[in-house]
Amino acid sequence: MTTKITMPALGESVHEGTIGKWLKQPGEKIERFEAIVEVITDKVNAEIPAEIEGVLTQILAQEGETVEVGAVIGEMDVVGAAVVATSIGKSETAAKRVIEQQTEAAFNTPVATPLPQPKAASTTPDYSNVTFPSGRAVSYDDEEDSLDFSSSRPAGAVKKTEVVQTAATKELASQSEIRKVNRFSPAVRRLAEEHHLNLDTLQLKGTGLGGRITRDDVLNYIETERKADTQPTISVRVEMPTESRQSQPSFVLPPVPAMHDQIAANALQNPGQLVSPTVPATPSFSEVGLAATAGVAAGDEFVALTPMRRAIAEHMVRSKQTSPHAWTIVEVDMTRLVKYRTKIKEEFKRREGVDLSYLPFVIQATVNALKQFPTVNATWASEGNGIVVKRDINIGVAIDVPDGLIVPVLHHADEKNLVGIARGLNDLITKARTKKLTLPDVQGGTFTVNNPGAFGSVMSYPIINQPQAAIVTMEAIVKRPVVVTDSEGNETIAVRSIMNMCLSFDHRVIDGATGGRFLQSLKKQLENFEALAG
Repeated sequence: MTTKITMPALGESVHEGTIGKWLKQPGEKIERFEAIVEVITDKVNAEIPAEIEGVLTQILAQEGETVEVGAVIGEMDVVGAAVVATSIGKSETAAKRVIEQQTEAAFNTPVATPLPQPKAASTTPDYSNVTFPSGRAVSYDDEEDSLDFSSSRPAGAVKKTEVVQTAATKELASQSEIRKVNRFSPAVRRLAEEHHLNLDTLQLKGTGLGGRITRDDVLNYIETERKADTQPTISVRVEMPTESRQSQPSFVLPPVPAMHDQIAANALQNPGQLVSPTVPATPSFSEVGLAATAGVAAGDEFVALTPMRRAIAEHMVRSKQTSPHAWTIVEVDMTRLVKYRTKIKEEFKRREGVDLSYLPFVIQATVNALKQFPTVNATWASEGNGIVVKRDINIGVAIDVPDGLIVPVLHHADEKNLVGIARGLNDLITKARTKKLTLPDVQGGTFTVNNPGAFGSVMSYPIINQPQAAIVTMEAIVKRPVVVTDSEGNETIAVRSIMNMCLSFDHRVIDGATGGRFLQSLKKQLENFEALAG
């Protein structure tokens, strides 16, 4: 029994994944729960285990190919069923061989065929004026120039029309087989649609397993076949004076407006000659695309996208197209919290075994603010008929990794104190940078905290991590002179440690007033950190 291997859902809002590496090859036996293939998304690199014990029989999605969730990427046979199928296959093959031998013997057996009798002269048609597309009459032999109905057909001879029909039939059968083999992947179909290509009539030769057409095959076609495309042309006709005009030459040139004056001038000076100014060679499809979209010049380096980079790019574009983004920003006086952390961080590390950064304080304040404003911890319903307010508070934390950015999730953050948050963060960061995150580690996020301040950023506008409704940033803590008001209302200028916090939110779910109140809650908690530290 054949079982299909499909692309699993690797997190919320993830609609596709990229095949990173096949860990098994066709013909290899696979134990149940043994890893078959490595899949890459913008959220996680995951090894997909086998749900059954069996033998991998076919790979349908090649390494580097991006396919949609639920698409078939391979096939395997269940142990036992594979043996039966092999035996059945051998029996069918033997039976077919016997049938073929019997058929061949039947056709090779001489059969006495009576000679055709000529028809009466009065009814014999005249073929002397019959013509065919090739300009000659069809015959049984290439050396004959007319039809001969008075002699028997040579043994083994085949009409040319039959040859043409057979070739056409074979061609149609070949195309049918190509379509049968090429169950085009979503990535291939999407690429073909973008470039207005009909895969059924294109007759591309697939380089994938079993002749399958891959993304590279389509890209190679675009690169090579479209180089022959020529630019549209224009005709320039110059009228000469009547007394000196012998003919009216026409000039066919590429549509380069800057050349029009040159063409006319040369034509007037040389009325009897065709004007042929130097025209640059038509650039290739890839050169045109790079020059138009990326501004690639001589000496520039083109870097192909990694699967993670491509997934991040598509996720960010989808987010901007999905949600109407709005944002607001506040300044937070972190002076007291900076002094407190400096005082206790060594003792904290000795006692708890992990570093204490500012991020756990921000996350704890965020959890408290989400409890006050639950609509910020929400998402827009996919049907567009409501808002889903999340019960759990699961904080996604943006972490930079060598290949890009990943957002693991601190689940049930509202059930943890400052120490629990610090330990959970340390665990997620370590797993992310050693590529040991699992699927649960990147699923279920309801709100995201980003920390660009670690790189010195003082202001940024983050993109929402779909399908969440908001994301907040904590920027670099910078010392600045600010106006400080004491308890008696006296104002003085003092040097304080200031941090900006920016909230991006989905304006379908959250209004500006709610976003502003949410940030004010964060500001008050961080400036009066005692409750957080307790």
